[in-house]
Amino acid sequence: MINEPHAILTSGRHSDGYFNVSQAISYSNVCEYLGTFLKQKFDEYINLAVVDAVISSSYAALPIGMEFARQLGGIFVFTEKEEREQVWTGRFELPDEAILLQVEDLITTMGTVEKVQKAVKAVNPKVRFVRKNGKDVVMTVVHRPEVLTVYLDYQVVSLVEQEVHSWEPSECPLCKKGSEALKPKPNWARFQASILAKK
Repeated sequence: MINEPHAILTSGRHSDGYFNVSQAISYSNVCEYLGTFLKQKFDEYINLAVVDAVISSSYAALPIGMEFARQLGGIFVFTEKEEREQVWTGRFELPDEAILLQVEDLITTMGTVEKVQKAVKAVNPKVRFVRKNGKDVVMTVVHRPEVLTVYLDYQVVSLVEQEVHSWEPSECPLCKKGSEALKPKPNWARFQASILAKK
């Protein structure tokens, strides 16, 4: 609707959807619930998987990755962010042939997933990730691709899955209809008000 704002993403692109996962996972009890639901999904999807460690990207995914590892009763490790890249600093030690399970808060393009795996394997080339039907399994709270698709190398297991579209500002159809473009986090009350107005 024209009187509803739409999101300006970190990339600068305009979007018809936005998930404020960071707000949810800032609460430890919410992380516990999300970890429980992800663990249930994992148990349904993977039978008798051996996981040496849960790994997440920095920084937003850390709370949910740690909670998931706690519920698995395993260890938790993470990559670190340097200039928009994920790097493995050697902060943690892993067995040469460790089996890792990647857990993220939100996945859009698989870019961060690939950066995490590349960073770890550059230092630990024998490390493996949990696989199902020949694909690396990645757990996430939200999966929001432009188009829901079957990935060649990955199997995404999520709690929420929804297509979210984005455009360059000059091509944004929502702007052309008169909708205001706003950065979501500093304007979250506006976004919430437009949602509540629909109910």
